[in-house]
Amino acid sequence: MWFRVVSATLLLAVLSLPPSIPAQARKPVKIGILTTAWSPWHSNTEGFRNGLKELGYVEGQSLTFDVRAAQGDPTRLPALAAELVSQRPDLLYCVAGPDAQACQKATSTIPIVFTQAGDPVKLGLVRSIAKPGGNITGVGSLRAELTGKRLELFKEVVPSLRRVLVTYDPRETEERDALAAARAAAGRLDITLIDRPITDGSAIETGLAELAPGGRDGILVVQAGLNLNIPGRSLEVARLAHRILSGTPVGELPVELPDRIEFIVNAKTAKALGVDLPRAVRLRADRVIE
Repeated sequence: MWFRVVSATLLLAVLSLPPSIPAQARKPVKIGILTTAWSPWHSNTEGFRNGLKELGYVEGQSLTFDVRAAQGDPTRLPALAAELVSQRPDLLYCVAGPDAQACQKATSTIPIVFTQAGDPVKLGLVRSIAKPGGNITGVGSLRAELTGKRLELFKEVVPSLRRVLVTYDPRETEERDALAAARAAAGRLDITLIDRPITDGSAIETGLAELAPGGRDGILVVQAGLNLNIPGRSLEVARLAHRILSGTPVGELPVELPDRIEFIVNAKTAKALGVDLPRAVRLRADRVIE
């Protein structure tokens, strides 16, 4: 895309050194990454890393990473954020809302970029979408807003659906908001919602034990988990990071929100599950994976 070409060109201009400065004097950019996920490197953080590579950064030469993963325990985030800040990175990348909140409390000077934050204003991350202010900006998501729609599509794909298990982390604002949206949609769809708060992976087993086969019970995932693989989002936040590293003040970069939502149907998986996709669903899909 054109902005990739322009960004790469700008990057080369920014990183080019005058002849009087020896190449070995160039200091690599240090980026700290904080994620609640179990693994430090997953689809989102790998996407961010690849995005910077596309923009011309070379890991180990012009760029280094320092990554901390909370292994599914958000109570560890403040301590991990403090560890990252103590290493004096040039920029902090926070995968989701809770990660960004922890980093924001740990520093008011180091630039922070985030992704997957449902409502950055409500979470207290920024003053406004257009003018974030402070030392933080990023790419938001519509997770809570889309939860009700996803339940509607679930019912359309499986008309026999009557009960749906929803697990969520009660410690996270975004997941509580997603649950509220699911409850509202369930009432309209004549679906009984089985909502179960969980704070560790093993707790989901109790909820799963309540479900029965036969097409009347299902599961709606609202948790971020190990994060969805959304390459476009990772590239956008890498582009924001590049602009900050190139000298643009963080507070002047508006928070970016999704401008297009795609409905993608995986027909191959549906077939494996024994789900017969209605023709109307196929026709509405932006893309069908056969």
